[in-house]
Amino acid sequence: DASVRVWTLDGKQVTTVNVLDDLPTENDDATRDAPVSQEKSTNAQLTIKEDDRLAVQSVVYCSKCRLLFVSLNKSRHVLVYRLLSAGSSFSLKLASALSGSGIVTSISVSQCVLWVTRKSDDKLSLSAYNIQDVGDQVLLTDVQVDSKEHSILQTINTQANLTNAPPSPLDLFPLLWKSGFQEDFKDHWKIKRTSGESKHKKDKKKQKMEAAAS
Repeated sequence: DASVRVWTLDGKQVTTVNVLDDLPTENDDATRDAPVSQEKSTNAQLTIKEDDRLAVQSVVYCSKCRLLFVSLNKSRHVLVYRLLSAGSSFSLKLASALSGSGIVTSISVSQCVLWVTRKSDDKLSLSAYNIQDVGDQVLLTDVQVDSKEHSILQTINTQANLTNAPPSPLDLFPLLWKSGFQEDFKDHWKIKRTSGESKHKKDKKKQKMEAAAS
């Protein structure tokens, strides 16, 4: 449902935020409202293609910076949130948004450096950003040319076997929607129950034959 939720270790939800509300509005991104493509069915009602919906892809937390980073499938943005607390209440506040060329495929963070992998056509590229928390604003700047992170970028981005990507990678997100999952589970349970009933009948028949033989 494109939401990020914060829980205590006791299993209590303390806050939630719908990240679609914080996505920058751009024409080349998927519709924030859910579907990008809609088709008219025979009864003139709009049907939404499941694989057009945006979903949270990755959530990573920098314990040193105390910031939360969120990426979505089929989006080129990375959203940065700050967890705020006031007494017993908590909230997530958008602190920054990072955009770039290509769809974000994965993110990670280490030692206040954000690593982002993007896909454009059939190529993957890795980039790294220094995280600077300046008051109420979070700045994401390219790592310095003389840094070890930049050396890593140079090494990885020049390796063809690491940067090649299939033109149409398998997208697992349409299979994770709750409605689809429930239907798949029903089918799975129906098959399992039928199999169990069949086995029970065979066992019962076998017991009768053994009883008759004795």
